[in-house]
Amino acid sequence: MIGVNKVILVGRVDGAPETSTTKAGKTICTMRLRMIDQSKDGQRERLVEVATWGDLATKCQGLGIGEAVCVDGFISSNTYADKNGKTRYGMNVTAWTVQVLGGGAATPVPAPANNDVPW
Repeated sequence: MIGVNKVILVGRVDGAPETSTTKAGKTICTMRLRMIDQSKDGQRERLVEVATWGDLATKCQGLGIGEAVCVDGFISSNTYADKNGKTRYGMNVTAWTVQVLGGGAATPVPAPANNDVPW
């Protein structure tokens, strides 16, 4: 069976985006996206880690705290060692595109070239 791994999120940037460069020289920008779900029991906030690569990462580093964005991407997983050396596992969203939403028309942040995504 073929699966589909596609995510579309609309929310607000929570905290300043952080940009770094990998050992291979690729630029990555990570940010948290805050979304609020409304249900009969009230509101629930959700935070999702979003990663952007290459040219898209460079453009996203200028996003401001609280800025409304629409992210189109996919779920990815990673492993890392915590400060005690224990292996940890995490999931985030890797973005193909990010659109800044505002009072006027949406401003698209161009998608990265195929060679900007690290796989």
